[in-house]
Amino acid sequence: ASTGVFADATSADFAQDVQAAIAWLRARPEIDPTKIFLAGHSEGGLIAPIVAAGDASLKGIILLAGPAYTGRRILEYQTRNNADLVTGKTRSERDSLFRAGMATLDSLTATQPWIRYFRDYDPLRVVRKVRVPVLIVHGATDRQVTVDQADVLARTLRQAGNSDVAVHVLPDVNHLFLSDPVGNTAGYFSLQTRTVVPQLLQIVGDWILTKSK
Repeated sequence: ASTGVFADATSADFAQDVQAAIAWLRARPEIDPTKIFLAGHSEGGLIAPIVAAGDASLKGIILLAGPAYTGRRILEYQTRNNADLVTGKTRSERDSLFRAGMATLDSLTATQPWIRYFRDYDPLRVVRKVRVPVLIVHGATDRQVTVDQADVLARTLRQAGNSDVAVHVLPDVNHLFLSDPVGNTAGYFSLQTRTVVPQLLQIVGDWILTKSK
């Protein structure tokens, strides 16, 4: 009913959707408007700081496998990782696969606004403006948004003056917060379980309870 065109939408549009949802919650009589938290996973971990940077009334945000690098850098890593996983190829052939993959992504930016926005977006520019409490949780074997980005996010927040930042890295946990000692996307469908690790729910639940007091 919004009449929006999803094919033309970017993360900035999704951030506006989240802002609308929060405004709706704050108007509900059964909701305490002073205790609204926002959790975002992956791209959601990019969107949550956009919302929080403009809404200091949020009680806190939770970044689950959130990105700290530009989309271009993340896509380059993912494309290289996928090329290196192809068996029976020489290094030169894998390099060719990588270049072909990046060329395809570059061509998509001409027709897909989401890819173009994500490629050029620098999360840290907005992260520096976040003043609400932040919980960062990352899986150690994440091969989509690498685990080192958790520390980059935390350091950027603290250097910008936000001292209420907590970081948790879960060992043998992948981008989907599933138990996975390898973490490559090609192995997702062969995992033993599709249930997120209980540590994630414990960490998030305990943090929310603490910050709600």
